[in-house]
Amino acid sequence: MTVVGRDTRRERTLDAQVGRMSPRTFCKWHRMVFQDACRHPTFAQAAKQIKYYSDRDLREIQRIARLLPDEQVFGPKGKHVGKLKDATRYKTMWQHWSENKGMDLVIVFE
Repeated sequence: MTVVGRDTRRERTLDAQVGRMSPRTFCKWHRMVFQDACRHPTFAQAAKQIKYYSDRDLREIQRIARLLPDEQVFGPKGKHVGKLKDATRYKTMWQHWSENKGMDLVIVFE
């Protein structure tokens, strides 16, 4: 049994999950991290914005979005949610990730 093979399959699975990120997950993350924003993206806008993030960024977005249940971020149906508890916690997580992740490698074929 090789550990490398297991890690490779796990990476492929994670990448496949990232490729299917829902606009709802992106909107949830945006509301958690950018709570002071006057406008949050709609689901249609989120579907377009997802394309501008790397796979590593999308994995971190999914990780942060999983930290809270949907009801706590979006609120129950018909109810508006105010500020979240530990509001700066999620923003700090994203800023720390952004500053320490390093450069993304871009390969362009012509």
